[in-house]
Amino acid sequence: MGKILNIKNLNSYCGRFSRESKKKSPQEIIGWYLYSVLMERIPVLVFRVIDLEDGDTSWPLSWKNGRNFKLAIELTLNMLKAWQAYRPEESKYIIRDLKKDLPDIILNFRKEMQKFNVKRARDIIRKRNCDSQEILRIISETVGEISSYKNKQNPMMGSKILNCFFPEIFPVWDTMWIKNIALKKENLDSVSLENWLPPKVINILDKNSKATLEYARYFSLMLKELKNTSDKEYKNIRKVFIRSAEIDEEIIDNFYYDIGPFLFEFCFLGKYSQSIRKEKRKIRR
Repeated sequence: MGKILNIKNLNSYCGRFSRESKKKSPQEIIGWYLYSVLMERIPVLVFRVIDLEDGDTSWPLSWKNGRNFKLAIELTLNMLKAWQAYRPEESKYIIRDLKKDLPDIILNFRKEMQKFNVKRARDIIRKRNCDSQEILRIISETVGEISSYKNKQNPMMGSKILNCFFPEIFPVWDTMWIKNIALKKENLDSVSLENWLPPKVINILDKNSKATLEYARYFSLMLKELKNTSDKEYKNIRKVFIRSAEIDEEIIDNFYYDIGPFLFEFCFLGKYSQSIRKEKRKIRR
């Protein structure tokens, strides 16, 4: 059983079976409701499904350059604007540049994952070390590249955009709750993550940008947790997640190949539910 990825932490995030029922749950404090997080991405993922042809086995790595792909990019960039993901920068310039460059970045990433036959984060934990480290490098550098259109120090924007196109692979990075609370309290030294993020990979990523290396540490922690979670445990966590989200399982299966990154992200926040409540009280003051 993972120390992060477990039903106890997921229930803590949602406030299910909590002894502190009168207090707001992390889900209510942060405002990232399971239902909304999954449903908000479906309008983008619809375009991924539309382009599928009979017998096409490439899904979910099935993005194709064309009209629907451009519409998906347009919608994603506008969603991020609504989420205020570009602040404090001028959104129109970031959107203009990303519209031009994002298609090649996404399609090149898709090609790399097809080469390694990686359709979800859980596929990476079954690869040889040399392959998993190369995949981690590609994932982290792709996040860093997209994030650099706003800020080379923070992987937030890149993770949010890529989570819309490949939600089976990318967990979302957040500064206030993920970095400043959950990651700050988690042991992320080189020894604890060495199997997934060895020194030689750190040296490569460190030459890229701070955003690249920070996301690599976050992603490596997710891989470590997925590796320590049995298939039976994973299915049970997924079942509780879907029940808590109150979404028909068929809807999720139609648009998501896997929801591992979502499970990890919300279990991670749930693990530090007390710290999230304390931070909320500080903000009120």
